[in-house]
Amino acid sequence: MADAGYGSLRVNETGSMPALPSAERAGLCVRFSDCHPRSPDRISPRLHNGFDAGPVTTFGANEMVRACFHVAGKQGSIAVVRKWARDAHGLAQRLNGALTSMEEVECKALLEAARRIETAEGYARSIEVIDFAASCMTQVSTRLRGVRRGLEAERIVRTRAASLEPTIDALSLVAVSAGLAPVEFALREIVQLDPASVLYRRELFSEMINTLRLQQADPSLTLRDAAWQVRDRARQHGRDVEHRTVSRTLLIKGLEFDHAVVLDIAGPERQRLTMKELYVALTRGTTSLAVVC
Repeated sequence: MADAGYGSLRVNETGSMPALPSAERAGLCVRFSDCHPRSPDRISPRLHNGFDAGPVTTFGANEMVRACFHVAGKQGSIAVVRKWARDAHGLAQRLNGALTSMEEVECKALLEAARRIETAEGYARSIEVIDFAASCMTQVSTRLRGVRRGLEAERIVRTRAASLEPTIDALSLVAVSAGLAPVEFALREIVQLDPASVLYRRELFSEMINTLRLQQADPSLTLRDAAWQVRDRARQHGRDVEHRTVSRTLLIKGLEFDHAVVLDIAGPERQRLTMKELYVALTRGTTSLAVVC
């Protein structure tokens, strides 16, 4: 039963939340009726489960990262649910590899990155390659800060760090080449730059590699057109879903995971899940559910 607005969402033995059977038996109820008396936007949801050691765990609003790490320590697949894509990607970065971020089906980030890399020339293209890699993995901005500044000044900066030399050479080749063939090589060098770096947007990075390869196989395609074809192929034939991911309800509707962590259920209306999104989020976990409220 779902009340209008943020009233309550109840599950009982005759309810329709089969993805969490133990909660179904127990009678799970998430109430959103307890608003701050002076600020209706400050909703303080309470989770009620009629059992002592059931699958539902609650965390305070300031324990988002702790909740994710807590669940990441469990065996099995995990979905952490957020409202907005940018927040999902940012959280995956903060989790430092414990979970990766899922891309939207059309993957606008891939299309935009493909356009920017292709239209840039010389040193500017090398900068775009660095920026794209930095949007997918940790440590890149820090390790290549000096190199990027040099590229902005239209010069190649050599450092005393021998480990940087292969990456600098690859970026130099990108800058002096008219074609896009060196871009894949440069991205692969960046990935190997630091053993401590984590690819938290693995799907985006992988799809860029696929895009570059498709464009090289068919030079009549622009890089953006190749990116569109890569994503269209995934749309038609399905894509591999990471078994431990930070995502949004739209992307995981119909999928099941062993464990689910639901975020963004309180706060200003634009920042919190709608009742429909909340229903989807709460029904993704088959074994356990953690709610940050």
